[in-house]
Amino acid sequence: MLRIIEAKGDYFTCGKVFGASCAESIAFRIKRELADNAAEQYQSELEIVDALCKKLYPEYLSELEGIAEGSGASYWDLLLLNTPELMERAQGCTTVAVSNAKEQYLVHNEDANAVERSEDCVLLHYVLPDRSFYAFTYAGEIAGGSYSWNGHGLYFSVNYVKPIDIDFDGRISRNFVARKLIEAESIEAAVAILEHGQDVSGYHYYMGQGDRLVSIENFRNEVSMKEVEGTDVHANHYLHEKFRTEAAGKPNSLVRQQRAEELRDQGVAPLDILTDRANLPDAICTGFGEGLHTISTIGFYPKERTIRLYEPGTLIVEAEYKI
Repeated sequence: MLRIIEAKGDYFTCGKVFGASCAESIAFRIKRELADNAAEQYQSELEIVDALCKKLYPEYLSELEGIAEGSGASYWDLLLLNTPELMERAQGCTTVAVSNAKEQYLVHNEDANAVERSEDCVLLHYVLPDRSFYAFTYAGEIAGGSYSWNGHGLYFSVNYVKPIDIDFDGRISRNFVARKLIEAESIEAAVAILEHGQDVSGYHYYMGQGDRLVSIENFRNEVSMKEVEGTDVHANHYLHEKFRTEAAGKPNSLVRQQRAEELRDQGVAPLDILTDRANLPDAICTGFGEGLHTISTIGFYPKERTIRLYEPGTLIVEAEYKI
């Protein structure tokens, strides 16, 4: 079951609570994810990222500084951990979105790399002075790169997509852009953030609010959005016409996408699709050490105003929240 971290205050204070609560996990992940002296190796790039973040996203740098103080970790190591485009890491996720006249919901598997430990992943609940949200994240990483929901009734899942091209000139890591999306008041506001976010890469998002559920892909400031109609599935490569010819998907993602579409077309229930273990190590649902590692499964059910966290594979309900 996911560890839940409750934090209240400004950005720095919330980050400090997160850092202090996860100090051991943050140290473990930095040692595993970053080579020795990696921050020194990328110091010039990190200084550029730091300077641009101070202009575009100062509140999230304050949050990161809080994480550093709370955990005792190096700020520069944490900034590198939160700038994955410099050291691209294996990531995954499979998501199924349903929207028709009778029902609307979203179910999502959060997949980390094969050796990511469940105890190093958390559900954050931040209560800031004028807003609040819940978000899944990994120890030491600002929220945004996975599923979340906020006090405005906006919810979304995130799928890593292989970047088309990386050029940091005047651009910032997708982690900071996605972090800002968590606080958006509407789908339209979220799209505007993406169109002006100066993202160096991009993500795929299923995003919902009220009676709307949309699929969004972005690369840099370019955005493609479409309304979900019927049952839609997404793994970890670009699928929208605007981007898909420019970036080939990795084999693991292609296999999971094809398998999810096959199961959908066979009439398998969307939540059951997320338990499928065919094609290991490229399965939709995987365990520790199996290609990827399915850490968490979540369902957003707006018509019930309910969110459910499930144990991956078994679909045992671990927790329920209200949208």
